[in-house]
Amino acid sequence: MSIYYNIDSDFKNTLKDIVYFATRYGTIMYAKENQILSNFNELRFFEHKITGFKIAQEKILSLQIQIKKKINTLTTLLKNERRNHNKTEEKNIKYQLNSEKYKIALLKNVLYTILWQVFYGKKEIIARFHLYEHGDKQLEGVGFNAVCEVASQINENKNRFALFCDLTDNMHIGDLLVIYPDKYE
Repeated sequence: MSIYYNIDSDFKNTLKDIVYFATRYGTIMYAKENQILSNFNELRFFEHKITGFKIAQEKILSLQIQIKKKINTLTTLLKNERRNHNKTEEKNIKYQLNSEKYKIALLKNVLYTILWQVFYGKKEIIARFHLYEHGDKQLEGVGFNAVCEVASQINENKNRFALFCDLTDNMHIGDLLVIYPDKYE
């Protein structure tokens, strides 16, 4: 039996927009700015790329928060329908719940494309950060708001990008990974 997910057209369009910022935005902006590619400026290219990453991450964060709220609501509804032994409604809610979880997975995959670009596809570097543990990260509360504030301050600098590690499953190094043109911390 095949599993189909209900991915609405608004989400698909938003996802396309996010993928553009995560993958092509920096290259296109740099090319528009520098018609002569023989004078390649690596720092300027980096600035354009991370601008796209920042925009993509903001959109992903906003969407993940919305989707997680919907998942919490659907989970509560599912528990109620199970108590009421309403199999038809339970099946419908499970379908909606799985569709929302699939949306989260799609958004995480966009973040993985950012990681691959940041680390130039070097799997051995990315693997250092992975603990093979999956958990549901909380994207709310005082601690998360403090991390958002710090990330915002870091991201004000055009030569830095603060990646929210909690938006991914494969970065287990703390709350933020800060990317500079020549290093990360």
